[in-house]
Amino acid sequence: MVQIIAHTLVTAGHDILILKRNQVEHGRPNVDASYWDLPGGCALANELPQVAAKRECWEETGLKVQTERVIWEDSTFDKAKNQVYTRLVYSAQAFVTRPTVNLDLTEHMAFLWMKPELILTNIRIVPYLKPILTRLV
Repeated sequence: MVQIIAHTLVTAGHDILILKRNQVEHGRPNVDASYWDLPGGCALANELPQVAAKRECWEETGLKVQTERVIWEDSTFDKAKNQVYTRLVYSAQAFVTRPTVNLDLTEHMAFLWMKPELILTNIRIVPYLKPILTRLV
């Protein structure tokens, strides 16, 4: 079985929205705790990946976005869970220049709007995000 993880790379002007992951999520230690990540999460049963990306962005940030296209895909196999995880990252535009973010504090502790080159040089990001941002610089 394949579990889809759908993310959005949300831009407003030249800045990208990134979220800082909590130490604990749903009562368990969080993967990549305290790292910065894009809005996203697992698709629900029978949910299309693009719909999941928009839903996750709205749930985590309160932002409604228009996804454009897939800009990243990777897959990993978790032997312990006997599970394939496929990550899809969609580019997305915010509907206003600097939208208000209503952060879901159960999943993330902070957010930033930041230029890709500053993200790459100044903060700890989840591993998959580095090659995506490198392409944008």
